[in-house]
Amino acid sequence: MNYKSASRYQTKKLAEGHFYIPIYNEILINGEKMGNIEYFDKNRLYGGLGYVWKENLRVQVCIMEQTINSNYCKIQLPFSLHYNFQVKQ
Repeated sequence: MNYKSASRYQTKKLAEGHFYIPIYNEILINGEKMGNIEYFDKNRLYGGLGYVWKENLRVQVCIMEQTINSNYCKIQLPFSLHYNFQVKQ
């Protein structure tokens, strides 16, 4: 399945050495209908616990419920590492 674009938005800078609760929902939308692939193809609902290790390094574990084409649902346990590269200007 190909997606033409994706975007994410974080509203607040997180402080080093603190825990946080990530809660978000991803809705994946196709730009065109192809065969049995619908416009609204996937919905991913996340909730979990994260930790800010350093200013630009975070780790988190979540429970994710992924619904595909409104007729298939699965539960996953993703672990993720988030690193923000610092570009000097």
